[in-house]
Amino acid sequence: MMGKRILLLLACTVAIVVGDVQQQLEKELVHHHEALLSEVSSFIVVLDAGSTATRAHAFHYKPRVLTPDTEDFVVTRPLSKPEHLFYVDRSPGVSSYSKDSSGLHDYLLELCQEVAENLQRIEKDVALEDVPVYFGATAGMRRLEEGDRLAQLNVVHKALQDSQFYFGHPIQARVLSGEEEGAFGWLMANDFHGEICGDPTKTVGSLDMGGDSAEIAFIPQDFSIMSHMFDMHFGPFPGSIHIYSHSFMNYGLIAAFQRASEALLDSHGAKSERLLHPCLPKDVTWHVRDHEFGVATSGQPLRKDGPITLQGQGNYDSCLAVANQAVIEAPCSLAPCSFMGIYQPNTEYTDFWLTGEFANIWQLMVPENCTDPPLLALETYTRSFCSMPHLQQQTLLDARKPVKTAEPLLACWLGAWSYAYLVRGLKFSPESQKLHVETHGSRDWPQGAAFYHVNQYAYRVLLGKEAEKFKSEEAEHDWNGAKKEQAARRKFLKQEAKWYHKYEKSEQKLEKDRADQQKYKIKWEQYRDRIDDEFSAEAWTATDVDPELLLCAALALAILFASLAIRRRTNFISASEPLLVT
Repeated sequence: MMGKRILLLLACTVAIVVGDVQQQLEKELVHHHEALLSEVSSFIVVLDAGSTATRAHAFHYKPRVLTPDTEDFVVTRPLSKPEHLFYVDRSPGVSSYSKDSSGLHDYLLELCQEVAENLQRIEKDVALEDVPVYFGATAGMRRLEEGDRLAQLNVVHKALQDSQFYFGHPIQARVLSGEEEGAFGWLMANDFHGEICGDPTKTVGSLDMGGDSAEIAFIPQDFSIMSHMFDMHFGPFPGSIHIYSHSFMNYGLIAAFQRASEALLDSHGAKSERLLHPCLPKDVTWHVRDHEFGVATSGQPLRKDGPITLQGQGNYDSCLAVANQAVIEAPCSLAPCSFMGIYQPNTEYTDFWLTGEFANIWQLMVPENCTDPPLLALETYTRSFCSMPHLQQQTLLDARKPVKTAEPLLACWLGAWSYAYLVRGLKFSPESQKLHVETHGSRDWPQGAAFYHVNQYAYRVLLGKEAEKFKSEEAEHDWNGAKKEQAARRKFLKQEAKWYHKYEKSEQKLEKDRADQQKYKIKWEQYRDRIDDEFSAEAWTATDVDPELLLCAALALAILFASLAIRRRTNFISASEPLLVT
């Protein structure tokens, strides 16, 4: 009897323990599911909060699920490659709302709402609450005072929490370091043009320029990186990728122009109120404020009522001299160095892809079929562009649409500054053939950020029936419709690019034909003037007669004389020798 009671007591104890364990497991599973929400949605949204605008990118990736054939396996983690779906953007940049919290909140909510609507058009049943959203602010917010920056980030966090998307941790919205921005650009460049691995012979470098900063990232040929290293841990053995990444604050398009203009003004004297600016178009006059000089990455700069007058000169060589002076040299404490004494490994053996404002200016200035070394071509065509009047510059830029730069009136400056920054600053040879232009405008660091975040997510491993069920559901999933839409979009983009290329070639042919026509006209006028000068009217009276008419008259006279001769011969025969008729 006692034994039965003991057994019953043990059974009850086991049941209670098992029940507790089961409850704990259920809690853990619920917690694990919550943690996996952003990892199994197959969509991700990345907001690029730049200095002049905010652009929201949406991506899709295959579910992070592994289905091994046997239970005796070693898990290898294939890289997930997010596919870009679309982007929407808003101007101005987030930093413009430093004194307007409610305006910033509404600005971001409207942006997220547009992204959500576009996602639902692609897949109507998408669970938006499972789609993670990331916010990366770059140089525009790096420049803010710490208090203003923190206040803005609090507003950003609140706006993203109020959006339809999954915002589970404050780290999803922050100011990126320059090294991160460069590394994400490197991931994007190698996703499309290289390979995501640690082998420098299989990878490419990236060069990016925005309004406030410029970045460089690559893997040196000797693998040694003694400073400014950014490491990532995914991909094939050895599983770690070490890249050199550095960001140069105040060396972007806008910030560098402001610094260069400030130095140019100082060289004219402290009380100078008028500045002849070689980098602005000849017939452009701005009335600007000091330190701003008619441009800004946030707010509305003065160009009409400022105390300083900028008068454009449109002189490339003088503009390049100003740009070179803005590249600050300093002693190199850890060789080799670029400028400002910054350590930088040798770039000579790496192919680099140009994005951002670099890509814009190359596409605006250099013809697509140009085979000259990229830097020399940029210098040649920018020199010609700078000498043009403003309206002619504008016509050329309009012909290159949809490519555009953040500030079209600074296109001459951007060409000169890009050359100075790359040659004098980063020590690229002007004859280098290792610079390539990224022509897809949507390819930027957010593509790399999506790649980075998604490949940090855990994989789920499914076996047996669960694996078969997953495979079946994936096969039947209506994502095929979205894929078809993407394929159709890519097809239209290819067709658009094809016809734009044909249009561009026909424009070039027309320009050549017009040039030939003008050349022939000049030659004709030269000979016409020589005739008037060298031959008197009396000696050249026939020049007023149509040459065809002269030819006809000569033929008529020849026929007349021949007819007369024949008639005369006939008359002579008939008079002297009678015809014999038989």
